[in-house]
Order: sequence, then C-alpha cells, then structure tokens
Amino acid sequence: MTRFALLFSLIVATCSWSVDVYAYPGSAVSTGTNPVRSASGTYTLDAPGPTIISAPPDQDLVLTDIFMGCAVMQDGQLYSGTVRIVGSDGVTYGAYVLQSSRLYDGGALSSQNFAGTTGIRIPAGVSISIDWSFTYQNYPSGYHTLAYTVGGYLAVP
Repeated sequence: MTRFALLFSLIVATCSWSVDVYAYPGSAVSTGTNPVRSASGTYTLDAPGPTIISAPPDQDLVLTDIFMGCAVMQDGQLYSGTVRIVGSDGVTYGAYVLQSSRLYDGGALSSQNFAGTTGIRIPAGVSISIDWSFTYQNYPSGYHTLAYTVGGYLAVP
C-alpha cells in the first residue's frame, strides 16, 4: 500500500507541474532560432502589389495564417475581386476571393478574412507578393485599400 501511495503521489506531482511548451511542425524546431515569421500592411489597389514576405535563402517559409480585407472610401461602393499570392518564381501559391457583401443591391459592405492552418510552403529564397484583379467595381481602383497579415514559420528545405 505504501508503494501505491508513493507512486500515486509521484504521478500527481508530475502531472501538476506545468511547463510552457512551444512546438512547430516538422523540422522548424531545429533552426536554433525563433522560426515564427509574420508581415502586415496595406496598399491601394491602383498600384502594383507589394512584396509582403520573403523566405530566407537557406530556409523554406511555411505560411499558416493569411488574413485579408478590403476597405472602401464611399457609401455604396461595391467590388468583387481575386487576390493571388504569387512567388518571385512565378508560382501562384494561393488564390482568394474578396467582395462587398451584396453586389446586387448595395447592401452593407464588409471585408472577408481567410485563415488556414494547413500551411503553404514557400521555397527558400522566394519572395511573395499580392496580385489583385477586379471582377467587378463601381468606383475607380484607387478608392479601394487591401489590408493583409500573413504568418508562418521557417523550416529546413
């Protein structure tokens, strides 16, 4: 009985001792540094899309979170468009649709956000930019501003 009590006490003590643990999928932990990367910004849709984040030359970048929204300047301003995440290698790594809430009747405008946890692997040395194309708009491109935030982690190629 004494052994059982001692074993039970040891198990309870071990389970109640808490330590913060941070883990990232795959080989990211072996980098020896903080592998988390993020970037954010805004740009007016009448300009070329900016470079938003780059993978270092010796590590891949895995994007796990992508948030985007479009702000407008006028009441009744309607839009619909496609946002592509394009690499400096010419590859499209993601495509998303953003639009005002109701194109048919000028209802309340809203931006939409996208987040995923599956990961989009960007090869070492590749920079990512945004490419926007309107499918519908009733105001000039300069009246629209795209806001973005991307995040992920570094991994060994």
